[in-house]
Amino acid sequence: QVPGQGRIQTKPHVPNKCLPPYRTAAGPTSCTLQWQSTVDNGSPIVQYVIRYATNREMEGAVEAPKESGTRRVRVIEDLEARVSYYFQVCARNEVGRGEWS
Repeated sequence: QVPGQGRIQTKPHVPNKCLPPYRTAAGPTSCTLQWQSTVDNGSPIVQYVIRYATNREMEGAVEAPKESGTRRVRVIEDLEARVSYYFQVCARNEVGRGEWS
């Protein structure tokens, strides 16, 4: 190899920020969410994490029970009837978690 012309490989990074999830179904105490995939930035996505709160600022947000794998549909159960919830999703790879949607 000629000095200065070697191969340079960049490091992977956390996934990009996901778009917000959207509701595809709702019951009295549960809802089904779906979201789009995001850019993995060089390390495959291994999990999506959901959190929710009853306020737009996400104060006191609770993470839904984690599921392994990369499914982009999730049923959130044990919600209170007649309460409004706000949901966010983030992707995780071997480097770490991306930003919340």
